[in-house]
Amino acid sequence: MQLLLLLYNCALTTFHSLVIKANYDYISLILISFIDCRSYGQTLCTSCAAGKYQPSTGRGECIDCIAGKYVASTGNTVDTACTDCGTGRYTEGGSGFCLQCPRGQYQDVTGSTECIDCAAGYYMATEGATVCSQCSAGESH
Repeated sequence: MQLLLLLYNCALTTFHSLVIKANYDYISLILISFIDCRSYGQTLCTSCAAGKYQPSTGRGECIDCIAGKYVASTGNTVDTACTDCGTGRYTEGGSGFCLQCPRGQYQDVTGSTECIDCAAGYYMATEGATVCSQCSAGESH
């Protein structure tokens, strides 16, 4: 018996199997072949992921939103789809969402790429802060 089994790896976690031929005149032989769809040409186009856009036709890659901006939707065609992260949030770019500033940090402007540490004598116990709170008399940081 001769058995030819092709495994198509078209996405990182997607495998499709296809039995091509079984011939009972031969001793058992199993041939397994891995074919990466990308190496044999594209079979379809996919929408740009969240955090990306592509204004031109016939392009192979989408463009990341610049740092400080995000876009949650997919299939965007203009860079203006990317909008500033709000206060208390930031992103490094190419993201479909903004992150909240962690505790102990704040951000008081939109479109930020990072958060600012609370200064000595100030604190912030919650995430997504736009200001830090001053320590009370008898307290320190």
